[in-house]
This record gives sequence, structure tokens and C-alpha cells, in this order.
Amino acid sequence: MTLIDSNLIIYAVQAEYKNLRQWIVDTDPKYSIISRVEVLGYARIKPFEKQVVTDLLNNLEIIYLNLACYELAITLKQQRRMSLGDALIAATCIEYNKLWLRVILPISNGLKVLMSLIHCCKVYSLSILTMSITI
Repeated sequence: MTLIDSNLIIYAVQAEYKNLRQWIVDTDPKYSIISRVEVLGYARIKPFEKQVVTDLLNNLEIIYLNLACYELAITLKQQRRMSLGDALIAATCIEYNKLWLRVILPISNGLKVLMSLIHCCKVYSLSILTMSITI
């Protein structure tokens, strides 16, 4: 039902966000191959951080992109001026009918998370319904 963004993965492996880690264990979200590349491809990632992230990701289901995802990402970049990573992840959500969860703000008692329900009709008219929760 949900697809977590790269930033949620980064926060989840930090010691102070144990509630987020527990939420991930409890809800079993999916993640995009793009997030794996973004997080593990970070040039300054330390070996122990890479291992922690890899362990987390290996326990979650990965969603791969298909040709429709790429076509949707092109449209999203044109319509919404999104970054390439965000466009590919949003397109994956649309194609696989997933809810996109992104971190918008670390706060004292957790993380404020943006949930985006992305709907796209056949002519690529895009609507995004967004709300925030705290984890």
C-alpha cells in the first residue's frame, strides 16, 4: 500500500528515530529501486551506515520501474518541475497504485511525514492529495 521515499530510509537508520524503524517493521512498506540507488550511492556513506541501510532494505520489498514508469516520470518532470529522483518515485507510485511517504520535517517528537496519494488518468492529468502525519 505504501512506498517510502529515500529520506525516510535515511532517517530510519538513525538512532533517534526508533519509532520510525518500528513503524517500518509494523507496516512493511515497499521502496523504489531509485531510493536504493540514491541512499546507497551517496558518496560519503560510511561502511557501517551502508551495512545498516542494506540490512533495512533487504527486509523490504523492492519495486522496480517499468517502461510506463519512465514515461510517467517524463510527464511529471514537464508538468511539476520535479527532480529526476522524485519524478521516478512518484511515477512508480502511480504505476503501482502506492501511497508515497516522504519526510518533510524532523520535529522534537518524531518526523512529520508527507503522505501523497497520487492519481493520474490516462491523459496524464495529475492530481495529488497530500496530508501529513507524525511518526
